[in-house]
Amino acid sequence: MMTRPWRYPLADGYTVHVITDTHIEDPGRKTNRVEAIRTDMRSLLPATLTNNKVTTLSGDLYHNMYSDDAYVRQRPASKAFLDDLAASDGTPQLYAVGNHELWGDDGDGDHVAAYFGYPQRTYSQDHGPLRFIVYSPKNNAEIGQGDPGTGAHGDWTIPAATLDWIEDQIDSTPEGMHAVMVSHCPPLDQFGYLEGFSLEPRDRVSAIMAKPKLVAWFTGHLHHWPSDPDCFKVVSGTALIHGLSCGGTLPKSQLQPDHPVESVRVNASVFATYFPPGSAGGHRWECRVRDHDTRTWGTQATGYQHLWTLPLPDSTVAGEMQAAAESAMAVDGSVDVAGEVSMSASTRIKIHVPAYFTVITSYSYLTG
Repeated sequence: MMTRPWRYPLADGYTVHVITDTHIEDPGRKTNRVEAIRTDMRSLLPATLTNNKVTTLSGDLYHNMYSDDAYVRQRPASKAFLDDLAASDGTPQLYAVGNHELWGDDGDGDHVAAYFGYPQRTYSQDHGPLRFIVYSPKNNAEIGQGDPGTGAHGDWTIPAATLDWIEDQIDSTPEGMHAVMVSHCPPLDQFGYLEGFSLEPRDRVSAIMAKPKLVAWFTGHLHHWPSDPDCFKVVSGTALIHGLSCGGTLPKSQLQPDHPVESVRVNASVFATYFPPGSAGGHRWECRVRDHDTRTWGTQATGYQHLWTLPLPDSTVAGEMQAAAESAMAVDGSVDVAGEVSMSASTRIKIHVPAYFTVITSYSYLTG
């Protein structure tokens, strides 16, 4: 008989809870998954997650389909969900707008962010040892005119001014701290090129990943199972962490052919604990997957494996990676997608993530 881990105390360090793709629908429609998260979080806290410091939400908070005014009902339900989470764990919440939020109302990312209490859609906050940089798209044009009727997507293209601001936020991260990116769409380096499911321009995005101060990038959008090795890996010194999925959307029969989003999802999220340079055991992330339906650590899909470790390079190796990435851009305007600049295989891949943190020490946002 298999023993399922029930309570697993998180290690010392700075823990972030990464939640993504809840796809909250109209009241009474597919609410069981969200209720499972609420119930599980109430049962977990404060018994096991005493080090939980920050919650990140990587987009597609609500589903926003089936009718033009779906957002009218789903936004309040989503706000109630976030309020319940805050009441259960007391952590600050960092939210990145996804494509589904833009498929309704006037499709304005600033308006969506403002509804949930954020002064701008793209912003940064410092918590404990980490600076979180949250990227959200402005409108449907920025995400390639996604069509809610078919689920079709074009490429997500981050504007040059936004990229400049992101780079400045990373480069200005205070001494002794590191940066974490949060976005709905993942960079190309995580799953390879999928139309509408990777960030452009890829050369600048890959160069950002090679910056020594950046230690993680939390993403959503594809709803992949935790058994997919591309969900949790290190590329160019940055941990690429896919937040799995806590929601259900269209059945496979209603998706366009070869649609990359998995229609059957695990209702899980990730608790990622960051250990800065100099920590016993090394610079790393320790990531634990929580199945909210079964209230277990790990899922049936992983044989209830629930802990993955992502070792990170020290500052010297990270600096060499950035220099190599900048050199590649100077030569041909591209960056090696594999990102294997000077990392051993054991450093390059090790698995799983999402995150949490402490008190806001500063807040910055992109204007315009």
